[in-house]
Amino acid sequence: MTASETYSVCLILLTALAAGLVGSFALMKRMSLAGDVVSHIALPGLGLAMLFGINPLVGAAAALFLGTILIWHLQRARR
Repeated sequence: MTASETYSVCLILLTALAAGLVGSFALMKRMSLAGDVVSHIALPGLGLAMLFGINPLVGAAAALFLGTILIWHLQRARR
């Protein structure tokens, strides 16, 4: 196994661990629907980043940040 393959496997395992923890807390707080929305927000960010020639991870992170802020404001306004 090469160094890049080892790095990829470690990164995949850490991502799976983080996703499992976040998913568990979202389920306990009954926010699973919001988690579904956030996951779909990343797709337009990826597409726009590729369209403008930006790193797709930066585009997805920016879209997720803006989407999370919007969802947070909508939840506060609802209460």
